[in-house]
Order: sequence, then C-alpha cells, then structure tokens
Amino acid sequence: EDHEFSLTPQGIVVRLRQDVRTLLTFKGPGIVENGIISREEFEVVVDDYDMMDLILGRLGYYPFMAYEKYRTTYELDGAEIVLDELPYGNFTEIEGDVATIEVMIQKLNLSDAERMPNSYAGLFDIVRQNMELTMAHLTFDAFEGINVPAEAFIKQGETKPPVVDDSDD
Repeated sequence: EDHEFSLTPQGIVVRLRQDVRTLLTFKGPGIVENGIISREEFEVVVDDYDMMDLILGRLGYYPFMAYEKYRTTYELDGAEIVLDELPYGNFTEIEGDVATIEVMIQKLNLSDAERMPNSYAGLFDIVRQNMELTMAHLTFDAFEGINVPAEAFIKQGETKPPVVDDSDD
C-alpha cells in the first residue's frame, strides 16, 4: 500500500512474494460475475527480494499486511486448481477463464460449494472483527491455539460467508 492508502479502495494490489522464487505482482480491480472474480494481473520474476522491497519503499509503498499459506497446485484441463492452507482455514481456488472455471466446478463436484469472491485479506478483516482479534498479520504463529469457526467468516449483517477471491495472495 502507499502512504495515502490509495490502492486498497481502488481494489488494486501490489504484491511482493517470496516463495521458491520472488514475484512482483500487480492486480487490478476485480469484477464479480456468478461468484467468479476476474481481474487484470501482471507478474514478473524478481532476482532479489530485498532490493525489490527497497525499491518499492523508495517509490512510497510499504508492506500493508503479511500473510502465510501453504499452497499445493494442480493443473487439470487448462485450469489451475490450488489448495491453500491458511492460519484460519483451508480453501480451494480454481484459476482460468470463466468457462473453464465453470467446467472445473462441475468436474470437481463443487457446484454446491460456497463461492467466495473476497480476498484472504478481506476474510482476515471479517474474522478479526467477529472474533475481536488484534493481530496485524495473518500468520500461523498469530493464530496458534485459535480455532476459527465457519460463522466467523460471515460479515455482520449477512447470513452466509463472503466469497473468496484469492487475488491478493
């Protein structure tokens, strides 16, 4: 995020991720249709995480939130199926064009599964509010010993959980 906090309200995410490799990602605002979010995304491999972090800082960006997850990725018929384990729960994400996603939903027998076009950060905010948690980051250490029930993902005033868009992962 920048110091004016201008990206989040626009639905824009700039992410620096360090995993097996380091990636810098720009994600534009999302459009939700039938519980599926579509958004512009550009990604580049970066050789040096610390240097890229320094450059982003000099450009006025700072780490807004850190989160941890374990991800297992599969490819099936042109779609990417990911299983994410986060400190507050497990999620399945299907990436591809809308038609491919719909086919995969049928093929994987997920038609009755709740669709969540909300980000993990958005869900984190809901869980923190509902459970009156004060941690700033979504880490396994921060959630150690905390059981997050399904109803903690329901935004106040709603009757079912929001849909997950893992677009800021």
